[in-house]
Parts: sequence; structure tokens; C-alpha cells
Amino acid sequence: MGNSQRIEFDTIGGSGVTVESSGTVRSEDDPVSNLDSVSIDSYVRDSPGDLQTQIDDLKAQLVTISRQLKGQKKDRNVPILGLKIPTMKRTGLATKPSRTLFIGSSSRYSLVFTRPVMSYVMSTFKNQLDAEKRAWKALHGDDLHSLRFLSGGSSESDAIEAIRSIVCPNFHAFQERLMYFQEHLNHLLYANFVPVDIIHSLFVARFQNPDSNGVAQFIKPAKRYYYADVSLIISVVYLVVEFTRYGPNSQLFKHALTIKLNELSTLSLDLLNLSDFRRKKSHLALLSLIIVKRALSEGTSEEFDSYPIYHMCLDMCYQMGLHRTPESIDMFVFKDRSNLKSRSISRQSITELWNYMQMEDAVYSVTMGTPLLINYSFCAGFQKQTEFLYERKRETALLLLRRVSAVINSLDMVSIQDILDLIDGVSSYCYELPFKMFSGEDLHVGDLDELANLFKMKVFLLATLQCLCRMIIIAVSNLYKCHSPAVENNKNAELLLNLCQEMFRESLLTAVLCLLNVKYIFEGRTVFRDSKYIMFFRDTIATCVGQSFILWFTYSLSKVTRNPEIVTELRNMPLLSDYPPNDPLLPDPIDIYILESAVFHKFSGKSVQSCEQLTSNLVSSTELMKFSTSFYDVLRTNDSIKNGLDTFLTLKWIVMCLYVLRSFQEYKGLLDSKQMTFTHLMARTKETVEAEFNLGQLDDQTKLNTEELPLEKLLDPVSIDQSSFDIPILEFEAGTSFFDYEESVAADS
Repeated sequence: MGNSQRIEFDTIGGSGVTVESSGTVRSEDDPVSNLDSVSIDSYVRDSPGDLQTQIDDLKAQLVTISRQLKGQKKDRNVPILGLKIPTMKRTGLATKPSRTLFIGSSSRYSLVFTRPVMSYVMSTFKNQLDAEKRAWKALHGDDLHSLRFLSGGSSESDAIEAIRSIVCPNFHAFQERLMYFQEHLNHLLYANFVPVDIIHSLFVARFQNPDSNGVAQFIKPAKRYYYADVSLIISVVYLVVEFTRYGPNSQLFKHALTIKLNELSTLSLDLLNLSDFRRKKSHLALLSLIIVKRALSEGTSEEFDSYPIYHMCLDMCYQMGLHRTPESIDMFVFKDRSNLKSRSISRQSITELWNYMQMEDAVYSVTMGTPLLINYSFCAGFQKQTEFLYERKRETALLLLRRVSAVINSLDMVSIQDILDLIDGVSSYCYELPFKMFSGEDLHVGDLDELANLFKMKVFLLATLQCLCRMIIIAVSNLYKCHSPAVENNKNAELLLNLCQEMFRESLLTAVLCLLNVKYIFEGRTVFRDSKYIMFFRDTIATCVGQSFILWFTYSLSKVTRNPEIVTELRNMPLLSDYPPNDPLLPDPIDIYILESAVFHKFSGKSVQSCEQLTSNLVSSTELMKFSTSFYDVLRTNDSIKNGLDTFLTLKWIVMCLYVLRSFQEYKGLLDSKQMTFTHLMARTKETVEAEFNLGQLDDQTKLNTEELPLEKLLDPVSIDQSSFDIPILEFEAGTSFFDYEESVAADS
């Protein structure tokens, strides 16, 4: 008996009976409880005369098993929501010759790029977006800073010369910005675990005797590892410059600092390398790395570019024992106790630093779909400093994110019920943070920095909620694609249809709510009026706004074209066909409180009919274009948005999608008469975008001029049959990148 062979009898629930040539008959769910496992080897070892009888006996038992399995299928008693569906999770690689990125199941990218129509739309505009990026970089050349990390750095003499030319002449400017970090950023970003008192002491000890022009003398360290201290000082100043370079905060300081950002980042990293921090680890070197991680990646692919540095930070935490509670570790000081104490952070700061590392790990994992790096079997968990609301919500958010990642990003198969449980958990958390908390309507506002962290987490979880809802729609679609016997039952089919409709409503309403929360910030309708909060929210704005808008655009496009496949990925099947019904009811303008009540209808008591009416109005292209135009007009004037590459490209992408919707209305007659296909429409839209866009800059207006179109064209859907969507078929298959078809798409365009 050479190669092993397997014969599998699948049950409805995804488990089954397997006969392996290695000799075992087994059932994962033990459907026939009165049958013992049977080993072929045991028969072979018996006498030859009994062999045929024993084989016949084995066949009879297999027939019994088969009949009972058929009985299970006939009864349809397996709960449909409990089925483990192997195709519910999607992963992939975004790759090109210079770079490969893993896209995990919880990542927003896995739910965007796997949609054939959306992938085609994005590929159509890829060259335009690349041109926009190049033009933006050309206009912001002096501001660019990237991860030129661990390149060997400069010599000690070169580093000292750079310190004397950058830091020494700006002694008072550095001092001002260290104070700003202490008063305005340490609590917001790091829960005060950065020891500003130590940093101030190091600064005045290393830079002394400023003259009348404010030029200080640099005191060269006795040992190279002390350069990590100077790196920390420069990292803090670098971060402050990032956060105060736009808006009113740029005028806060008495002493100007005209140094280019890339000079600060380069010097900070060079000094870290010079300190040999990977071998001579210290608390201050770790803090410098944590702070420079935030500043380096601000505004440009934050989750991807900063992830390698996070790995380094976590590695240092492990090697310095910061992953354990300080009380559980005995410390042995070999020498120079007083010097060590002056350069070490307190136990409370260590606890907060480890809390921060846990939250970063969870956010990275959910954002990118990567594995959780912190294992509670070996590491301390979150430790609350108090029992106040903020600390409790921080801990709850961390555990919720870890739960989402453990379910979605693991190799285990999941069921629809597993995802529904996550949706309930995320919804409950967000419901307990109503917008009223952040609007300033309450007389007692509380700690703004803590509120900002809660608001940011709420928006992030609203985006996560969209992905979870989308997973359920795709899971149901896959049950129909594979002709699962479970969907042949009328009750199951009705349940799944109602569930898909609920997920459609929930995901769309959540996407609009996410966008509206962001819009209210820029309209000054929250307590976050200090421009530092815009910088604090900017990475979340770039990721969540892009995802939310794409979801809204996809649903609207499906409604405009009467093609549910754009949402369900089911060809020639009625799932979500003609949904939602044309029964709109929505106030003008959109009200955030009504939306919140609809999103959290399980807690607010809002009726399904009311939620459906809101969805019906929002899914119209008219409502999307009207909202998006005003959204663009509000955000485009903000310097932080214009000067962040990610947010800049997000706004450009929004306008491109609006051009697509406008083209559908403009060429409605040609599409209805089948004189134009989807690829031809996209080619014309691409030409219009290339002709009208101002490269590298945000236009004062979107140039859509929807007023020129007759009202009936804006309101009427376009009748397009499936043959008009003549796009390359994109299957998300194992071992195949979802960008493999990019060149053929570009050629077709």
C-alpha cells in the first residue's frame, strides 16, 4: 500500500467521515455513536480465512454510516448559522517586484481588492493615482521622510558635527518643544509613560551654557550608548514639529525651528545606530524608537511602514523583561546603580508602556490581518491604573480587538454565528460611546486627551464592523456558490436572506456614520478643536474614510446598475436583488443621531423598517454624490489633510469614484441600449479624470457639475445586464495574488 488515499463523506456542518488507507475510519463529529473506530490493519493481522468476512463487515458498517449521514442531510437539523465555512476568510498578497505585502482576513484590503468590479475600477485609475503621488512628492520634497533605518549611520565625528549644527544653535527652540510634548502630547499619545523629567535633565546636562544667541555647547558622552539619550531628545522634538507644523499651533512657539524634518529624523536614527542600541538595550533607546516610529510614518502608509519598527520595539521589550509585571522580576544591578536609576523609567511607566505595546499589537493585527505577536501565556495582560471609565474602556477595547483577530486571522474555520458574536461585541462597545460624549453638549467634558483616544477607537471599530458584516454576506454567497444542501431548506434560505439584508443595512449605515463622525470633526462640531487632534486622528481618517467610502460607493453602484453581484459576487442569482426597496425616508442633511440610532437598533429599539428606509435613501447615487462633495469641500481646506500623502490620495480617490457614478448617469442611454459596456465607460471616465485633475493638488471644487444633469438621470437606475460587465474575472485563489491580472486590465483600459 503505497501512497495514502483519502475518501471523505462531507456532512452539512463541514465535518465528515474519512477513510484513510493508513487504516482508520473516523468521524469528526462521531455521527454514529454506537460504532467503534475500525482499523483495517487489525483485520489484515487476523487469519486469511476470516479476511473476506471481516471486509464485508467493514463495508456494512460504512453503509450504516452513509445512511445515517443521508438521514442528517434529509432532516436539515444542523443549525445553519453554526456551519464552519472554510471560504469565509480571505487572505492574499499585494505584490510587485520591489515589494510584497501580506493582506490578512481582517484587513480592509482583503474585502476591497477581492471584488472584481472594485478591483477593476482601482486598476483603471492606478496610473492616475501614481501620477498624483509623484506630483505630490515633487511638491513636498523637503518634507519627505521615510524608513531609511539601520543603514549603518554616520561616524561619531559626523554625528557630533550634525548635533552641533542642528541642536546647539536651537537650544531654546528645542527646550520649548520639549515643554510642549510634556504638556500636550505625552498624555495623548503615550499615557504619560515617557519620563519627561529625565529627558529635561538629560537635555540640560548634555547641552550647556547657551550664549546670548542661544547657541549651546554639546558635551560629548563618555560612552557611545549615551547617544541613545540624545536620540530620544531629538525624536521628541521631531514628533512635536510633526504635530505643530499646521494650523494655529504653528504659531505657538517664541523660538522658530527652521530645520528640515528629514534632518531631524536622519540624525535621530543615526544616533540610535551609533549607540549600538540593539546590543546595549536601554529604556531610553526603546522610547526613542517608539517615538520615532510614530513620527516617521505619520501620514504615509502608517500601518505598513511602521510595522517593522514595532517588531524591533517588541523585541526590546521582551529582552528587557518589560512584558512581565515589574513586581514579578528580581533585578540584579551589576554596577553604577545611581546612573542606571537616572536613566530608567518607573514601574508605573513600565506598566503603561506595556499596555501601549499590547494595544499597538492588537490594532496592527486587525488592521493588517497579521498574527497577534503578544501571547498572554507568556506575557502580562493589560493592567488598569484606575477603575474609571477611560481605563475600563481601554481594557475592553484591547480584549475586543484581540478577540476579533483571534477569530478572524487564525487558521481555524469560523461560522456565521462566530462573526455575529463579534458584531454584537463591537456594536455594544461603540453604542456605549455615543457621539454626544464628544460633541461638547454635556456640561462636563472631561479629559480631552482621553476622549480623543476613545473617539479614535470608536471610529476604528466602526470600520471593523463594516468588514465583519461584509464577511457574512460573502459567507452566504459562498454557500450558494457551492450549492450547499443547507440552503435548499426554505427556512434556512429565508433566514440567510434576512441576514444578508441586515448586514447590508448595518454595513452601509456604519460606513456613513463613520464618515459623518470625521466630517463633524472638521466642521468644528466636536470638542476636538485643537489642531493637534487632527494630526492624532489623521492615520485613522486615511484608513477608515477610504474603506467607508469604497463600501458606500460599491453599494450605490450596485443599486444604480441593478446588479447585486457587485455586492454579493454571485452571478445570475437573486440574493439582495432589488434591495433595499425604494422607500426612502431621511432628513436633510443627514443627522448623526438618527444614524447612530439605526446602527445600534438592537439597543436603541429603532424598527427594521426605519433602518431600511434610511438605507434606501443613502444607497442612491444622488445622496452619495451630495454628501461626498460636501465632505470633500470640508476636508480639502485643512493643511494637515492636504499635506499628508495618505489623506491626500484618499480624497483624490473619492473624487475619482464620483466621476464613475456621474458617467453612469451621463451615459445612461447608451448603457440601457447596450451600445456601451462597463469597460468602455471606465475608459471614458479615465480620460475625463486625466483631463480635469490638477496633479498633486486638491482642487477647490470637484468639477462634477451634477447640476447640469436632468433630475431624472440622477435618480433613475441604469439597466445593465451581466454581459455589459465585460471585466476580467478575478478569482481569489490560493497561491494567486489579486494583482496578477493588473497588466491585462491596464491593456484593456
